[in-house]
Amino acid sequence: MPRHIIRLILVMVGLGAAASAGMMFFTPASFYQYGHYRGDSVAEIASDKPKYKEPAYCESCHAEQSTAWSKGAHNRPDIGKAVKCETCHGPAGGRDARGLFEHSATGADHPENLKLAVTADTRKLCTLCHERMAGRPAQQPQIVVADHAGTQQCTACHNAHSPKIGLATPAPTAQREDATVGKVKAAPCAGCHGAEGVSETSPGPASQDRTRPILSKPSRLTARAPVTFP
Repeated sequence: MPRHIIRLILVMVGLGAAASAGMMFFTPASFYQYGHYRGDSVAEIASDKPKYKEPAYCESCHAEQSTAWSKGAHNRPDIGKAVKCETCHGPAGGRDARGLFEHSATGADHPENLKLAVTADTRKLCTLCHERMAGRPAQQPQIVVADHAGTQQCTACHNAHSPKIGLATPAPTAQREDATVGKVKAAPCAGCHGAEGVSETSPGPASQDRTRPILSKPSRLTARAPVTFP
C-alpha cells in the first residue's frame, strides 16, 4: 500500500478518535435521557421562580377591575379567548439576575417590590391586537385606527377591562320605528358625541377630521346597488 494512503488512513483514524473522545468529554451524562436535550434541564427549569401569577392573584386588590374582566369580552374561555391581566400589564413576578444560563428561584413580586405597567397610550397597546390586518381572523374585532376615533385614546369610550360598549336596552313594548328607541340605545355615546348624535358641529372623535370617512368600509346601506324601475 502506498505510504501516502497509509498516512491518510492514520490521519482519519486519529481524527475519529479525537472526535469520539471529545464527544464523551463534552456531552453531559443526562443528554438524551428523555430526548435530544439534557434530562437534568427539566428539573432545573422547574426550579425557576414563576413569573406569571394568573388573574386570581390580582383579585384581592383589584376587585372592581377583576369583576369587570371576568364578565367581559376578554374572558371567554368557552371560545378559547382569554386576555388576562398580565397580557397587558406584564408579569406580576420577577427573577433575580444571575449568571448566563443560571436559574433563579428568588425574585421580586407585585405589589411588594415590583411595579407593573399601566399604559397611558391605549391606542398603541390595544391596536397590537385590534388594528385591522389582512392575516387576522374575521371574528377578531379590528379597526382602522385613523378612521375609528382619530387621535382619541381607546379608553375614552371603552373600559379596558371589559371593552365591549354596552348599549342600553329599550323597553320591550317600544316600536321599532320609534325615535326614542335609538336615543335610548345611543345614550352612552352622548357624552362624547352629544345628544343629537354625530354631526358637523357635535363634539367627539368622529368630528375632528372631516377629511377622513367615519366608516372604514361601506355600510350595508351605502353599498346597496341603486334601484331601477321599469
